[in-house]
Amino acid sequence: MLTVSPYLDTREVLAAAVTHELTHHGAKYDLSLVNDAVSLIDSARKSGVISQGDLLYDNYEKAYRNEAASFMRSAKGQSAVKSYVDGGMSAAEAQAQVIKDYINEELASDFLGVLLTQDTDSRAFRTFSGQNRNVIQRILDAITNFIRRLKGEKTDADVR
Repeated sequence: MLTVSPYLDTREVLAAAVTHELTHHGAKYDLSLVNDAVSLIDSARKSGVISQGDLLYDNYEKAYRNEAASFMRSAKGQSAVKSYVDGGMSAAEAQAQVIKDYINEELASDFLGVLLTQDTDSRAFRTFSGQNRNVIQRILDAITNFIRRLKGEKTDADVR
């Protein structure tokens, strides 16, 4: 579902794909990374960084329906449902939340890949980044921490 501009060079396409995958891995350690990215999508639309029709939840829900169903049958999916049920949700609510989390993770992963690589209006991006600096910094911190884990270095969480 990630749409990359045909005008990007190979390095930029690779950066979009790597950012997408790093977001998935970062979400394993900190689900708020996904929630923060999803909250930024509306701000990005209002700032003109992405168009009104891009990154719509309904489109992702349709595109990832089969993958979400497979995830729900997996051990990870069942564990996620159990976690929500243990937190007080009904089984139906927990299943719906896990599917929403799955779809939002795809949405967030694509958004961050696009945000960091697409040829957007630089003034709009600067304005958007300035207005959302704390959230963007948290997202970058989560990605940085994931890279540190890969290198075997201490993360910000390890220091606390």
